[in-house]
Amino acid sequence: MRLMITLFSLLLALYANETPWSGKWDMYWKDSSVTIELTQTGSSVNGNYYPYEGNLSATVEGNTLQGSFKQKNSQGEITLTLSPDEDSFFGTIFGREWINGYRIKEATRTVLAPYDLSSPYATLMSFLKLGNSVRSGKHENLAHAMACIDMGETNAELPYHQKFLLAKLFFNVIDQYTIPTSEMPRVVKGERFTFDIHQHGTNLFLPLEFVKHEDGHWRLKMPSKELLERTFTALLKARGVTEFDPHAYLKLQSPRDTMRTFIEQIKLWDAGGKAHVIETLNLSHVVPKIREWEAPILAQYIKQVLDRTMYVIYQEIPNDPKSELAYTQYRHPLGNIVIAPFEVNGKTRWQFTPETLKKIAILNEAMDNLPLEEGIAELDNTTYFFTMRDQAKAISSWLVTRFFHLEIWQWFAIAAIFLLSYGIGELFSKLTELVLKRVHYTKDLTVEAMTLRFLRPMMLLTMGLIWSAGLVYIGIPEFIFAVFRIAGLLLITVAVSWLAYNIINLLMAILHYRTDQTETNVDTILVSLIGSTLKIVVIVGGFFVAAEIVSIPYQTVVAGLGIGGLAFAIAAKDTIANFFGSAIILADRPFVQGDEVKIGDYFGTVTHVGIRSTRIRTLDDTEVVIPNGQISSDIIDNYSKRDYRRIKSQFLLHKNTDKALLDTLDRDIAAFLEADQNVINKDILTGVQKYTPYGIEFGVTFYVDAKSKLEYSAQQHRLLSDIAHIINDNGVEQVIVHSNLLS
Repeated sequence: MRLMITLFSLLLALYANETPWSGKWDMYWKDSSVTIELTQTGSSVNGNYYPYEGNLSATVEGNTLQGSFKQKNSQGEITLTLSPDEDSFFGTIFGREWINGYRIKEATRTVLAPYDLSSPYATLMSFLKLGNSVRSGKHENLAHAMACIDMGETNAELPYHQKFLLAKLFFNVIDQYTIPTSEMPRVVKGERFTFDIHQHGTNLFLPLEFVKHEDGHWRLKMPSKELLERTFTALLKARGVTEFDPHAYLKLQSPRDTMRTFIEQIKLWDAGGKAHVIETLNLSHVVPKIREWEAPILAQYIKQVLDRTMYVIYQEIPNDPKSELAYTQYRHPLGNIVIAPFEVNGKTRWQFTPETLKKIAILNEAMDNLPLEEGIAELDNTTYFFTMRDQAKAISSWLVTRFFHLEIWQWFAIAAIFLLSYGIGELFSKLTELVLKRVHYTKDLTVEAMTLRFLRPMMLLTMGLIWSAGLVYIGIPEFIFAVFRIAGLLLITVAVSWLAYNIINLLMAILHYRTDQTETNVDTILVSLIGSTLKIVVIVGGFFVAAEIVSIPYQTVVAGLGIGGLAFAIAAKDTIANFFGSAIILADRPFVQGDEVKIGDYFGTVTHVGIRSTRIRTLDDTEVVIPNGQISSDIIDNYSKRDYRRIKSQFLLHKNTDKALLDTLDRDIAAFLEADQNVINKDILTGVQKYTPYGIEFGVTFYVDAKSKLEYSAQQHRLLSDIAHIINDNGVEQVIVHSNLLS
């Protein structure tokens, strides 16, 4: 055990990261954040963080880092604890304020960001770009955004932290306006320049003042904090908002919200951004069943077109939620990128229009070879389609040439998927055949029966699964994909229903073989009922699944089933009655195979109880088949349920027989029956029953303990013969003897 623990420890040490603190991290606390770059050497860690231009020096023990940080006008102690996955940490600064951090894994995240202060236009564009990047998580750019601002004498002596909060407020104020940067002059004379910006849909405006410094750089003049706060409150109020929500843009209440959500969240695709991106797309023209696969492709097409045509500045896009005018971000003869308002779940949401999504693939193809706009990083692929397309393009640009709605490589991919599905389908069919030949209950099936019942549906199932899974990744157009996808799903549905139906038949055959070896017939009925029910469930379930696949409304399906079911019920009412009659026989168990029963006018021994009918062997040795539906509504007299058998007979005595003699007969016969060990000593009835013109009817009724017909017949013969002797011994003349067996 010690050796195993030692080896395990050595393996952990071998694969452990020796410098887990090295790298770039986003670090957050209550009201601010920074980007920190750390370098670990042994147990020593040093680093710098932005935008506070500070540095950190610490030592590491285990997974805990302790040290100090220093920046202008501030310094203190810091303690951090690394998470087990080494991609996040938490801790405190100043020994009281909690902080946390996350490792930056994006290769495009750099500490420095370019900015241009050569003109008011360039300064404003730089400030907006940097501010937007900081807001999307690139905190290291805050220092560079600060370089675009003239803080003024009043704010010059503020601590760094307060300056950054003021700059953040300034950016949030500007962000409430819609800025027509195309109207700004590129070249300005003089040392000062003012440009008014307006809130879209209201009469509120703000004059932006630019100042040219001695170094020739233009900077935005920072208004006073009081003015910024009053302006911000007024801007929010004009939108009907009382407090600022930094995540309100995710509600898609304006064209700007939609564009920002799309661009920021597509970079977070695998970290929860996918759902937000898809909400920005109006997919009403896409078949619902394939939206899950079509949406990521359409989203990346839009992003690739935007990245090759412009650097999107959110503040140039209108942000009036009350507007009803569609916003066009980009125009091209092959198609436009348009955002418009739509009603979604009872609320107005701005989305990329269906017309945009229909044309975006062609638009992307036209711009495929253009370089990315400066400052835009390459987007990670949202689906395997783009990865395969990039590989095809790397092999030959001819492969991405479009031919009849598809690129050449896509045609090759479709052909390969079909061939692969057929080949794998054949393989699985052969494997299924090998398995079935080794199973006791299927090894004797003919080739035709085995193929029809199991091999053919198994091949269809395999092909359907490969079609449905493979076609998802090659990005074929929606109308073609819908056909193939629906065909694949229908194949799966038919194959599964087919297989299930035949498996139920196989199981029923196996169970019937077992039940035939038991004494009771209840289990045979139960197997038949359950098997028939399961087959009905399979058929109806397959029908509903197929209807769902081809998008037939359930109301239509249910209505069709109702009408068809009514017609079927009328046509097959007897069969249905027999089925439910079997269920009643199974539930009540009024008789079992071998019982002597009287059903209606028929008396005999039950020889078989089936799903549709019951067979009876009569006393005349004929077989009567009675439908179970009739049995469930008829009176059933089960003779086998008797505890004892009754003997009832009449003796016709001479009409002149003396009463005293009749009394003697009554006593003697009753005593005889009571003394017999086979007669049940209860309900023994003897005596005169009727005076007729032919004689006096003297009746006897009693019960005997007889287990079988043969024993009963013997007891009846003996007892009635003895009673006849008692009558004769008493000198009574018998005219006629009537004997009837009523049981």
